[in-house]
Amino acid sequence: MKEPSPGPMSDVSSLRDWKQKVLERDENACLNCSSRSKVAVCFIIPPEVGGHLRIGNGVTVCRECRLKAESARVLPQRIDNKTPVNFLMSKALHQYVHQYVHNGSRFGTVSALMRTMISSFITQPEMYEDLQVWQDAGSDVKVNGWVDGAQYEVFKGMCRDKGLSYTDALKGLLLVAVDGYEPKEKH
Repeated sequence: MKEPSPGPMSDVSSLRDWKQKVLERDENACLNCSSRSKVAVCFIIPPEVGGHLRIGNGVTVCRECRLKAESARVLPQRIDNKTPVNFLMSKALHQYVHQYVHNGSRFGTVSALMRTMISSFITQPEMYEDLQVWQDAGSDVKVNGWVDGAQYEVFKGMCRDKGLSYTDALKGLLLVAVDGYEPKEKH
């Protein structure tokens, strides 16, 4: 992994300036894999736990590396405000997601993957500006899961703003999550 160059540690005036300066410092490339595709600026220490808008408190990562990092830290989640989510997807996508979840990922369930992707969509919307192109046309298999109700309401509002149906957005998020996944061979 490439280390971010030291750069200025001074505060900047806005989130927009901060993102721009971090992107410039990192030459618009993911610090993990050097990809220039679908990069976003992320906090090292988020503001909600005391992080500041300092250039040294940001890194540039691509969507794929960000999702890998998020999936590596997923733990079983307790949901207090449960909301059921039901939607249809193609049999092929269902099998692909099922293999991904149960064959090497740390999610354990499709619901856990959905919760993670909804949370990522809400907190890093710039990573999903192309979600409309990540679509699965099938409707062979019904998927059921539980998500946080408050997050789901925010998610639905964001989908409406983007002109996406909730189902298309969920299928798109699952496709993004498993993009490039190759099932491990069972012995």
